[in-house]
Amino acid sequence: MLPFDNVGSRWRCLLSHEKSSKMNVELFIGIICLVIVGWHESSWWKRRQWNRTTGEVIDLSERKKQGKVTYFPIIKFSCSGKEREFTSKYGSSMKPKVPSEAIVIVSPDEQTMEHYSNSNRWMLTLIPFVMALAFLIKGVLSLPS
Repeated sequence: MLPFDNVGSRWRCLLSHEKSSKMNVELFIGIICLVIVGWHESSWWKRRQWNRTTGEVIDLSERKKQGKVTYFPIIKFSCSGKEREFTSKYGSSMKPKVPSEAIVIVSPDEQTMEHYSNSNRWMLTLIPFVMALAFLIKGVLSLPS
């Protein structure tokens, strides 16, 4: 028998209303990871109409927690003819180069701004998504046949 021969019966068991005496922790964690992915994607979906502009990292804010330093870039940019600056809510353990270019997204009312990078845009989507796949596959394969 191949490892995937009885996957169909496992899905039927998962989708049926049979009660199991043991909770399937892997399925539960996989579903939680999918919820995180959905939340993160919906929050970025709302920002799709925000304006993009370039700014410059002009300084760093350091926060120490349990002996580890996290660097938050302070970014300066122009919007509607005004110079603005803010501290990014996305930090890194790697010290960014100062000065360096940064992409900034600005809400239509110009009250909210965020630092945009591939890491803060995609990491909180890809990591939980991969974890969700792994846990869901493990959870489905561990269901009784």
